[in-house]
Amino acid sequence: EHVRSPEIKALIRLARFGSPYQYNQPLYRDKIGKMLWLSNLVLRLMLNKLTFGIIPKQCLLEAQNQKQTFRKIMRKADTTTAGLVGVLLAGLWYTVLRKFVNFPLVV
Repeated sequence: EHVRSPEIKALIRLARFGSPYQYNQPLYRDKIGKMLWLSNLVLRLMLNKLTFGIIPKQCLLEAQNQKQTFRKIMRKADTTTAGLVGVLLAGLWYTVLRKFVNFPLVV
């Protein structure tokens, strides 16, 4: 149990975040969530193709590879998420500086 515990935790996270909207839900909030999840899937797949595999596919698609462990799949997904959030925050920070502080464009 001690040896398999990290793998089980990763599998549970994959089930929760890999495809949370696999069934149609009646609530409007769930419809928006499904649209955002699908956008995330398409974005990660496009980034994977544009970077020639440097950015990994969405974890649901990565789980199709039987040679990878669930821990490794979720670690890749978490790293990609952190990178995307970092790029988004850097872009927002740069936009705020340019708008409010009259920050010159660095060339």
